[in-house]
Amino acid sequence: MTDRIYLDHNACSPMTPAVVGALRAALDAPPCNAGSVHAEGQGARARLERARRAVKQALGVRGGRVVFTSGATEANNLVLRGWQGDGALLTSMLEHPSVRVVAEELDRAVRWLAHDAGGLLELDALDAALAAGDLAGVSVMAANNELGTRNPIAAIAARCAAAGVPLHVDAAQVVGRLPFDVPDGVTAVTMSAHKCGGPIGVGALWMRDGFDVDALIRGGHQERGRRAGTEDVLGAIGMAAAFTHADHDAWAALAPVRDALECALVETLGCVVNGAGPRLPNTTNLSFVGRDAEEVIQALDLAGIAVSAGSACTAGSIDVSPVIAALGLDDARTRSAVRISLGPEHVALDVAPLVDRISNALR
Repeated sequence: MTDRIYLDHNACSPMTPAVVGALRAALDAPPCNAGSVHAEGQGARARLERARRAVKQALGVRGGRVVFTSGATEANNLVLRGWQGDGALLTSMLEHPSVRVVAEELDRAVRWLAHDAGGLLELDALDAALAAGDLAGVSVMAANNELGTRNPIAAIAARCAAAGVPLHVDAAQVVGRLPFDVPDGVTAVTMSAHKCGGPIGVGALWMRDGFDVDALIRGGHQERGRRAGTEDVLGAIGMAAAFTHADHDAWAALAPVRDALECALVETLGCVVNGAGPRLPNTTNLSFVGRDAEEVIQALDLAGIAVSAGSACTAGSIDVSPVIAALGLDDARTRSAVRISLGPEHVALDVAPLVDRISNALR
């Protein structure tokens, strides 16, 4: 069988050796509920709190509250559905479904922030929305999971702070990959473990002191009343290990590899790049014009190459990606858009054989 090559790290990045080692070591500890008052329970509590401090360290903060969740989707739901105060929510049509779809379901007004043709949010439009003075909060992503485009979070945060409007940032595709020190003006941050080599099924929401949300999952008093249910100590340890041992340099070094692959596919197959401006170093979104995205994905899968179209949370859908559709591209480009997302193991990738393999698969 042909050796497979995994190019879908924005959906899930395989666990790193450091994470696997941390999890194996944690399995040697007595299995215990961190809410128990005996010695074993307190040992589990101590490990959970160490993981919580590691998450804060990854964000460059000391204060605030970290709430562990089942993933970034739950964290986004927690902050959007639990947002306190009156007023409208400002977000964009380029957000992950766990923000975009939830926003449409909220019992509050929602306004959609404009973006340019390359997928970057427009600061002039943000200024106008903040000047209206009736916003409860703003929710935007640090980097788009499909396009890789990176929004100017520091500039957005400064504007929101000046207007006194809370800002939530979905940083699931950034934290653990690239440095992300929380700028002043950011009120809450969503994180995910499995986007950067941590275990699947754990995420977190950091909230600045003074900002709070209503609980989404109710029952016990775990996570200081913000998320009921027995804490996943093992998952938290894995997430902390992923952040603590993050290889920012390896992720950053993927930019020239991505650029070479992108240029070769454009030249060889006539692909068109979707998204412009600053991007995640590992991500490219290409339209294979004249083909359907599902056809491309299936052909490459048979050739041993794993890629995707749209968010992994919408896998199986025959509809085009709402993010790609929001760019206003023509139908041929929209329906043929495919995402390729590299990982640290591809730093020394020779793109020529890969392009040949892709070309042969699509003949």
